[in-house]
Amino acid sequence: MNLSPDSATLFRIMRAPVLKATLVLAGLLLLAPPDARGDANTISEVALAKGTRWETPAFLRRAVRAGPTVVVVGGMHGDEPAGWRAARAIRHWAIIRGTLVVIPSINRRACEAVQRKVPANPDYDLNRQFPSADLKITGPLARPIWRLVTGLRPDWLLDLHESANYRSMTTAKRKYLGNSLIVFPDPDTERIAGLMAKAANERTPRKDRKWVVIKEPIEGSLARAAAVRLSAHSLIAETSVRDPVAIRVRQHRIAVHRLLVELGMMEPASSPYTLFPKDRKRGEVRLAIYNDGGTGAKSAWFVEQCLPAGGKIRSRRITAAEIAAGALASFDVVAFPGGTGAGQSRTLGEPGRNAVREFVRKGGGYLGFCAGAYLATRHYSWSLGIVDAKVLDTEHWARGTGTVRLRLTAAGRAMFGGKAGPDIYYGQGPILAPAGDPEIPDFDALAIYVTGIAKNGAPKGVMPGTPAIVRGRFGAGRVVLFSAHPERTKALNRYVPQAVFRAVQPRADSTRRSPSDGRNER
Repeated sequence: MNLSPDSATLFRIMRAPVLKATLVLAGLLLLAPPDARGDANTISEVALAKGTRWETPAFLRRAVRAGPTVVVVGGMHGDEPAGWRAARAIRHWAIIRGTLVVIPSINRRACEAVQRKVPANPDYDLNRQFPSADLKITGPLARPIWRLVTGLRPDWLLDLHESANYRSMTTAKRKYLGNSLIVFPDPDTERIAGLMAKAANERTPRKDRKWVVIKEPIEGSLARAAAVRLSAHSLIAETSVRDPVAIRVRQHRIAVHRLLVELGMMEPASSPYTLFPKDRKRGEVRLAIYNDGGTGAKSAWFVEQCLPAGGKIRSRRITAAEIAAGALASFDVVAFPGGTGAGQSRTLGEPGRNAVREFVRKGGGYLGFCAGAYLATRHYSWSLGIVDAKVLDTEHWARGTGTVRLRLTAAGRAMFGGKAGPDIYYGQGPILAPAGDPEIPDFDALAIYVTGIAKNGAPKGVMPGTPAIVRGRFGAGRVVLFSAHPERTKALNRYVPQAVFRAVQPRADSTRRSPSDGRNER
């Protein structure tokens, strides 16, 4: 990957007068050499508002062939995570013509604080600060953003947002925008927006959640300013927070992908499911976290928050549709978090279940937490059957929640270290036992339940002495299952990255599996 020109040069552009910024930036884009590895893209990074508390990166990708300039923005409102998550993936997409500029977390501090407006300034809505009819622009963050956009003179600008509910749920009392494309009126913009909505609707089966095209971006928004002041084709894409994050991210990516295909910037056969750059960092481990039907509202987040920022584990949330489409090929390990195992299996469907089995059989890792552990067993007709385990006392699966005591086995102490008898949060996970399948290797117990929970009519004495954490093999792959929840037990959060590295197959790169480097790129 060729990072040219450097950030310092680009930062000077951001501070230059508008005309000078336009000329200098255009010259840099024309003169920058194509990528030496042959992907025909030159990639540059610039720090917006460099040296200030608002600093955030923007990424510029240029193809050898001339074409449109498209700007994609995420994270304008910090409590709308699907936008910045989608933009984070989109910035890695290779293009065949034109220029793609992505600002994943344009309001970085609000994204970090998970709040709509800029922290410490509740009246500052960033998407109301851009030039409107009176040409004014306000705020220390809006100014450098507007300088960049003005300097680029984009042909298209797409801002990724989220709404509280679906557009179809709009009432006289409240106006919702979820699953809509808000366009500044223009025949070409409306035509392509219709194609984008159609592409998103192909993966939106419910009629009451279909994507629609509406008019027009609100006064003070970046999209409206770009249309009015720069004659750009401008859109705002709104998903609905009523869907899981991974589905919303997928919808954003599908919409942007359809735009880039229609503009001839990507091949029609290219995939909107590309999540990472081609090149892998030394020692990097890629973790897919299932976030679709059958998972709890915060289940994927509980797993993510165990992965400290800035290290060797790079995680992405993933949907059942993406799994069925082959997206696991980009990952080393897949994690299925808490929720309901039957619901996860039902959402995956047979194509998704087969894709997970094949991924593990060929050497991929699998982590299961509670529901994900149920899913991995060979007990149910809907199970994956990747661990030789059955489930005891299924009649009383809803045996209650609470804190229980574990005893780490010798293998568990070697893997996790720390106290031999830690406490852990239990949430009705499976009570496991060997299934005796001769086709699957026996599992090893890493921890045993010392105490148990027996509420709601469940018999006492069933849990103690049964495996709480197990590891197994399926084909060339490795499986680690947690009946209880280390991801919801602060003192045991470290078990999660340690298990991720344990599930990765050894490779020639010995730095690949170092548990001490289990940090996550947010």
